Amino acid sequence: MNALELIVGLGSGGGVTLLAQSAKGWLVARGERHRDDRSSDIELEVHRDKLTFDLLSAARVEVAAARDEVALLRPAVARLALREAHLEEALDQIDGLLNSDTTEELKAARRRARAFVNRMRRLSDAKGTIMNEVQRQESIASLQEQEREK
Repeated sequence: MNALELIVGLGSGGGVTLLAQSAKGWLVARGERHRDDRSSDIELEVHRDKLTFDLLSAARVEVAAARDEVALLRPAVARLALREAHLEEALDQIDGLLNSDTTEELKAARRRARAFVNRMRRLSDAKGTIMNEVQRQESIASLQEQEREK
């Protein structure tokens, strides 16, 4: 379309038609873009939902694994806490011996320290006895199993 045809078209009322066609084309294109945007938004939401559920599933697996690990560590933590308590008591006994000012305090600190050492020895002996008994029971069970196999 050349400039002369454009001027003639505008002068004869074609300008309104041209403007209307342009507006209609713009509205149609806008509607298509809006429809495309909505479908993209829906696809994006579906993808996000899937990722969220995958993430929740993975988190549940990790939590279960962590619970299993913690359950395995609880006995070791309990043993360490007991040893810590014994070490703290031993440090208290040493502190009492080193910081006694009078002979009465020193005698009392020595008596408490001896009692602590004796208690720890009895505890160690008891553990040894228990371990020996467990080993004896295991040996008996093993010998009985061997006799049954014969």
